Amino acid sequence: MGLPPELTTWAEALQRAGYRTGLVGKWHLGSKPPFHPTRQGYEFFLGFLGGGNEPMNPRLWVGDEQRVFPGPEPDVMTDAALAFLRDPDPRPFALSLHFRAPHTPYGPVPDVDMAPFRDAPVTIPIVAGLDEAQVRQWTREYYASVHSVDRNLARLFDALQQSGLDRSTVVLFTSDHGYNIGHHGLHTKGNGTWVAGGVNGPTMPNMFDTSLKPPFIVRGPGVKGGGRAVGELITFEDVYPTVLSLAGVPMPADAPRHGRDLSPLLRGEPVTDWRDTVYGQYDLHHYAIAHLRMIRETGWKLVRSYGTTTKDQLFDLTNDPGELKNLWNAPEHRERRRTMERRLREWMRSYDDPLLKETGLLYQPAP
Repeated sequence: MGLPPELTTWAEALQRAGYRTGLVGKWHLGSKPPFHPTRQGYEFFLGFLGGGNEPMNPRLWVGDEQRVFPGPEPDVMTDAALAFLRDPDPRPFALSLHFRAPHTPYGPVPDVDMAPFRDAPVTIPIVAGLDEAQVRQWTREYYASVHSVDRNLARLFDALQQSGLDRSTVVLFTSDHGYNIGHHGLHTKGNGTWVAGGVNGPTMPNMFDTSLKPPFIVRGPGVKGGGRAVGELITFEDVYPTVLSLAGVPMPADAPRHGRDLSPLLRGEPVTDWRDTVYGQYDLHHYAIAHLRMIRETGWKLVRSYGTTTKDQLFDLTNDPGELKNLWNAPEHRERRRTMERRLREWMRSYDDPLLKETGLLYQPAP
């Protein structure tokens, strides 16, 4: 399985417009030849096709050869990215730099990354039954892995500044998911493992904000104000139209039409017709079986766990941003819950959700 070759990616759109395109690092959109990144818009690829790799001495593909590159994974990836930037090719470029870090295993990392956190006090979630010493150690190791990425981003930014490319280059920094380190009694992401109460397992599929919300930071020409926060709801669907808009490249006729161009928000312009709702789906078929659907409105979030009767959730994000109190059965919020459920089912029908082919009882509002 992989990203269908007939789809036009934003990398393909840029390539067709004359951009030199490259991907360094993780692909994870299909390992068979038809799904290879060089067939999806990337002229250059150095990295790995699956979801994981070693934090030290990673094994990477270069052309048709796979070999071990000595050194920490973020350093190796950044070395390759810097080599791409030094290429004298006069065409404009688009480079995707995808680190494996800070996924588990968090280390080993160089001492320059571990030293600031080895004995540092860290704040951890307050959850009954957590092994606090273990969670503190995981947190220190996670911070060290994050530091290894930050340190290499500094190398990248220095190179852009020294070459003058920073004046004409937009940098978009994000990640593919958030992380739990003891939060909600879990370790890792949406397929996180239960770690409270002296056990390690089972898998606990979830759509908590700690799993769903990654960083999203943009800098460069056309972006107003360092350190400015934007409060509107955005999703990864917005990246495609935004990247092409910033590059001055029109959207292909067969491009997906679900996302919104973030350029006005980046420029600090007022936007009056922005979305007030985002949706999500998560189907897990390994480690555990789960069919989760989510609707998030301003201040509220509802998650249905289809096929179960006890795992549905409703959170008041204004008063409970940590999602610690499930209001699903609260009588005073019954009408809100039913309204959000109805909107969620309408969204599922809008894209012919595969769950719709199952028993119709799956889609009736919970009592």
